[in-house]
Amino acid sequence: MPRIAILGANGFVGRAMCASAAAAGHEIVALMRHAAEPHSPAGAVIISDLENIAEHLQNCDWMVNCAGRAHVLKNEEPARALAGFRSVNRDLALEVAIQAKSAGVRRFVQISSVAAVGSKSSPGETFRDSSPPAPDRPYGVSKLEADQALAALSDSRMGIVSLRPPALIGRQPAGFVARLARAADKGIPLPFGKIDNRRSFVSVDNLASAVLAALSADIDGAFLVTDSDPMSVGQLYSRLLEYAGHPGRCFELPVFIVDCLASLALGQRRDSLMGDAAYDGSGFALATGWVPPLTMDEALAAMMADIGPANASNNPAAAPMPQ
Repeated sequence: MPRIAILGANGFVGRAMCASAAAAGHEIVALMRHAAEPHSPAGAVIISDLENIAEHLQNCDWMVNCAGRAHVLKNEEPARALAGFRSVNRDLALEVAIQAKSAGVRRFVQISSVAAVGSKSSPGETFRDSSPPAPDRPYGVSKLEADQALAALSDSRMGIVSLRPPALIGRQPAGFVARLARAADKGIPLPFGKIDNRRSFVSVDNLASAVLAALSADIDGAFLVTDSDPMSVGQLYSRLLEYAGHPGRCFELPVFIVDCLASLALGQRRDSLMGDAAYDGSGFALATGWVPPLTMDEALAAMMADIGPANASNNPAAAPMPQ
């Protein structure tokens, strides 16, 4: 079995990646920039100087870069924000890939983001791999620049694939999904019933499975990765409430009122609730033959069971998430 180095092994995606690779029988070299108990895998290696990361990649066949900068909620001056994102999401990724190639790594997967294509779609629009990239935020710009730089580095010595997931579902979620999951766990009634937008999500465990498929396949380039059809925020919150044992608490208000409330509460992040962000990952599935191991309902049920263990006994659908 190929030996896999995973950078960012203690992060949200990295933890799922380590679990999925270990379950598949791979030997893992878990790399991280900072210790983060209790999320540091056993035998993890702390890399304080990434300029010398190649020494830890000897005898590794494959590498996955899960390290990145995201979910910065504070307001930053645009130029400073872009510089911060570029230093981690682009420059670090490229440096790590260069050293991986020098160490003899044969396959490299970069965890990118749909933001490299665009953070929001128009009503009825669905982004695909063929869609012209038009990132509208510093985070997305940095991810697109990384994908492009890595594509130029890909060759017969080391094939490189950039995977672009949308918002992630899974244990200990982050960002927008985490807020909704915590609210649903508490049974907070929210007026999302009439929100009819289209947003894509993917289970973090399915993303880890997709990474293994990308490493095994003879492909390179950038691919969107989804595991289900887009759904509205109202549909998502209703299902989260159901799996938390609080059905029927997603009520309706006129959309313009909800829009005003979202703008007041979220400011520039209002689009994460009210806007569309629909993506089609069928190109990756077609290129690799990948089939998601989890359904969206299984992923949502497991996430809510983990957030609220006391609710699991009241929710027969909340089966443990496979590792």
